[in-house]
Amino acid sequence: MKHLASQLLTVAKSVLARAEVLDLDRIAKLRSDFLMLMKAARRVSNYTEAMRVKGYIGKWSKDFDDYMYKYFQDQFANMKFREEVSESDWKYWDKLIRENTWPFYMEFSMPISKADSYYTEEMRFAKFQEELPKWEARVKRKALLAWKTLNNFVEWYALEGELPAKPFTVDVPIPESVMMEGFSVTLSGHDHVKKSAEYIELFRAGLKVYRAKASAVYPWLIQNQLPLVLDFKAGMDIGGLYERDHIRLNGYQSGNPEHVAHVLAHEMSHHRYRSIGRAAQDYWERMIIGDLGELDLKTLTEKYPDKYHTWDNKYIKNESPFLYQQLNSLQHSPSVPKAVKDANDIGDIREYLEKGGQTKVTIVRHPISGYASKNPEEAFCEALGYLVAFGPSRVPDIVLGWLKDILLSVKTASRIAHRPIKVDEAVVRDLIKDFFEFIKVSGKTHGASDSERFQPWDESEQ
Repeated sequence: MKHLASQLLTVAKSVLARAEVLDLDRIAKLRSDFLMLMKAARRVSNYTEAMRVKGYIGKWSKDFDDYMYKYFQDQFANMKFREEVSESDWKYWDKLIRENTWPFYMEFSMPISKADSYYTEEMRFAKFQEELPKWEARVKRKALLAWKTLNNFVEWYALEGELPAKPFTVDVPIPESVMMEGFSVTLSGHDHVKKSAEYIELFRAGLKVYRAKASAVYPWLIQNQLPLVLDFKAGMDIGGLYERDHIRLNGYQSGNPEHVAHVLAHEMSHHRYRSIGRAAQDYWERMIIGDLGELDLKTLTEKYPDKYHTWDNKYIKNESPFLYQQLNSLQHSPSVPKAVKDANDIGDIREYLEKGGQTKVTIVRHPISGYASKNPEEAFCEALGYLVAFGPSRVPDIVLGWLKDILLSVKTASRIAHRPIKVDEAVVRDLIKDFFEFIKVSGKTHGASDSERFQPWDESEQ
């Protein structure tokens, strides 16, 4: 296993940092690394080994995602605009490659989640062993189609046009490592962006704010700061991404320096959460789960007009900031029906109720932000992130108390003295169990995608 782990590290640490030719040899190398990772997944003998291999697979998948869905697809689209390939050929291959590689990419993630207060390491590993044969079969079936499609594309492209055959070259941005405000920052893809200098200066200002505020509120973040990657090729749905040994941030940061500081503090809070220990995580989880309540949708439709937006309404925000955050959380809460998540205004909710939809949905009674309702770890990151960037007035007092209970050195300046809430352990455990079971059913019933489904303590959660 040690020899195999050494090989896996070589695969996991490979960096896409130069122009590469997409040819049959490149595809064969991708396939070879994939088969080695599958072999490792079959050979794990306990939970710890399984989670380690899952991390290796995650790194390989991240490289595959970057290569195929950022660099390759962009390059191919640019060739269409330059009329180097016909419109019909581009449409055919673009659609075929996406349809035949994306299912493989989505499936290639080991079916094991992180242990928590309800699911022990032994339970997680036993479930993984049960699911392993079916998962292997699915991955191999989808991988065969992916490799076949890529091989066919390479052979078609090599023979397209005049001889001799030409290879398809993928231009992969070469990162540039710099020191910025005392932080190690890697710039990626910035040389192809006209206004990159403006975004880099905004990021620099955000780093300065982050250093000053984090040092004052919770110095651990600065003392254990991970390297940063400012990626101008990141998808627009990504603001920041915690990737365990570094933090990736979208080069197109919006807003002001305080917003950038919040993103940085949020992502570093993931790093802190993974290191505070199981006892502290259990306490935080109990507090978050115990803070769940109900929102009566019928009462909401009776109080506000149909034209009011559910997720961003200044009138509701001014009248009831807590309700504003609770409505914003409907988009992210794992237990909320899809029709309510997708509602743009009160009229959509009224229509949902008229069709027989459930009148009450689960919300957080003391909301930190909409995104914080995704799961307890995100709630922790939002709480500490907002505290660092905007101060204690931005976080509910009761939440500040919970932070103080597990991060003794954090400076919350809470306006209300807080004591740990005493709860019946048996009641809380039943609540957590019922909640997790409901989430599983909700994910299947309301058509949540794999990326949206609530998987508490999954190592792949960002």
